[in-house]
Formats: sequence, C-alpha cells, structure tokens
Amino acid sequence: MTDIAQDAEGTQPPDFITRQDITEMSDDEIDALLVPIRERRLKMAVLHRQALELKEEKARGKAREKLGDQIRMLEKELASMDKLIEKLDKRVLNIRALRLEIEG
Repeated sequence: MTDIAQDAEGTQPPDFITRQDITEMSDDEIDALLVPIRERRLKMAVLHRQALELKEEKARGKAREKLGDQIRMLEKELASMDKLIEKLDKRVLNIRALRLEIEG
C-alpha cells in the first residue's frame, strides 16, 4: 500500500502541502515558521496605522474646512457690525447736534 504523503512517483510533496506536526518541530523550525507570520502581522499593523492616519487627516481636513467657513462667516458678521457701529456713531452725532441746536 502507498503512503498518502507520497505522490504517484514516490516523491514527498513540499512542506507547505503536508505540514509537519508542531510537536515534532525543533525550536529553530518553530521560529522559522513564526518569523513570516510575525512579519506579516507587522505589515498589517503598519497598514492599519497608515489607514488610521489617512482617516484622521481626512477628518482634520474637514475640520479645517469647517473652521475656514466659520472664519469667513465671522469676517462677514464683523463687517456688518462695523457698518452698524458707523450708523450708530452717525446717529449719536445727529442727536448731539440736535441737542446743541435746541439748547442753544
């Protein structure tokens, strides 16, 4: 009877097809198995961090736009207030002039 781990020609398939039992591995083999897993995990963590930074930058961009809008509205309101203050000053001057005219 043929061993299932061998193909028709009697050769062993690569390790990634028939995995070795981890309890039979040496420490070096276990480390060799874990290194690419750790590297892949690190790459994923870096990608995740970059995605978060992009998301935060986009949010900051939106906040900057809102801030710009608020500043523009404030500038318009200040301009309106300046015009109103000018009108009030003119009104006060007219009242003072009329008082002086009445008094004498």
